[in-house]
Amino acid sequence: MPPTLEELRGEVSWLAGRDIAMRDARWVGRFSDFTRLAGTFRAGRVFLAGDAAHVHFPIGGQGLSTGVLDALNLGWKLALAVRGAAGAGLLDTYDAERRPVARRVIDNTQAQLTLMRPGCELDALRTVFAGLMAAGRESGQRLGSMISAQDTVLPEHTAGPGPAAGTFLDNVVLATAAGERDAIQLLQEGKPLLLLFGEEDSGHRDQARAWAGTLKVVRARAVPGVPYEAVLVRPDGYLAWTSGGCGLQEALSVYFAKDAPPGRP
Repeated sequence: MPPTLEELRGEVSWLAGRDIAMRDARWVGRFSDFTRLAGTFRAGRVFLAGDAAHVHFPIGGQGLSTGVLDALNLGWKLALAVRGAAGAGLLDTYDAERRPVARRVIDNTQAQLTLMRPGCELDALRTVFAGLMAAGRESGQRLGSMISAQDTVLPEHTAGPGPAAGTFLDNVVLATAAGERDAIQLLQEGKPLLLLFGEEDSGHRDQARAWAGTLKVVRARAVPGVPYEAVLVRPDGYLAWTSGGCGLQEALSVYFAKDAPPGRP
C-alpha cells in the first residue's frame, strides 16, 4: 500500500516526541531496512560504488555520503591509471579502503534502526543509550564523527607509513612561498601533494625526484598540529605517509609510477 502524508506525519511525530505539522507533500515514498554489501568492489575492469556496492536503511543520508566518498576515493586512482602514473596495486586499494567503511556504515545504520523500532522490549536499550549520550560531549562527538565518516582511518599499504598516516589532513592554513594557502587550495589541481615543513632540507625532495611529473611539492612554514618534517597527501586529502615512518620512496612506489625516462612516453 502506498504511504500517505498522515502516516509519515505520525511516524515523524513519534520519533520527535511531539506533534509535527506537515502539508502539501510533493512525494512520499517507503524505504526498506534490508541491507546488501558486495563481496568485492572490484572485479577486473569493473568497479562498484554507491548503491551498486552497498545498500542500507537511508537514515541520515549516510548512503549518499558513502557513495560520494567512494567516488572521491576511486576518481583520482582511475585518473592516474589512465595516465599511466598509478602504482601497480593502486586500483586494488579501492576495495581494501572502501569496503570496510561500507560494512561499518551498514552496522551503525542497523544499530540506529534498532533504537527506532517501536516496542517496550527495547525501552531498556534506549534508556542505556540515552544515558551514554548524556554523559558528556565526547560520546556525541564520537557518534557524529562516525556518521559523517570523519573518523575513517585507511589501512596501511606499506610497512609502517608513519604516525597519522591513513587519517584525513585537517584543512590547515600554510605559509608558502606563494603566500598563505590552505590544504584544500593546494589540492585543487588533483595532484598528490608532498608538503615539506621548515627551512632545512632533509633530502625528501631529492627522494621524490623520480615522481616529479606526478607530485606537487610545496615547502611551508611549520604549523602547530603537524609535527612532521614532511607529509605525503593523497588527492583525496588523506595522509599516505609522514616522516618518521618507512622511506618516502617506498610509499611513493605503492601509489604512483615513476616518471618515464626522457624520450619515452
